[in-house]
Amino acid sequence: MFTTQFSRLKVCSAALILVGFAGLAQGQPPYSKGPQLPQSKFNADEYFSKQDEKLKAAMATQKKAEVLESGWNFSAILLSPVIWIAALLVVLSGLTWVYVRLSATTSTAALASSDPWIRARLAQGQPGEKPGTDEPGQ
Repeated sequence: MFTTQFSRLKVCSAALILVGFAGLAQGQPPYSKGPQLPQSKFNADEYFSKQDEKLKAAMATQKKAEVLESGWNFSAILLSPVIWIAALLVVLSGLTWVYVRLSATTSTAALASSDPWIRARLAQGQPGEKPGTDEPGQ
């Protein structure tokens, strides 16, 4: 019973919404005798004056574009310090990488002497090793 009342309520509410929107709907205007054309006649002077205004507007737009292009050269000169600083940072980072790679310790004895755990094991004198040597039994 509840479902039938609920479905009736849905149908009634949908009908009310449609009735409300039906008043707002607007169709095409009523049928008339052909399309309505503007009543004014062609005026050549007005047409050519508008064309002249359009030409002046196009020329002004082109002139603005030329000014922007010449301004771009100026802004490129202003941006050049930024470009040089960025290039300098890239070169410095590359040189730093090369320095770190070349200055890395490759000697196992030097690496072992800098590690506290290895120094402690060598100080204990594990069997078969002599402290301070790279190979066992020497």
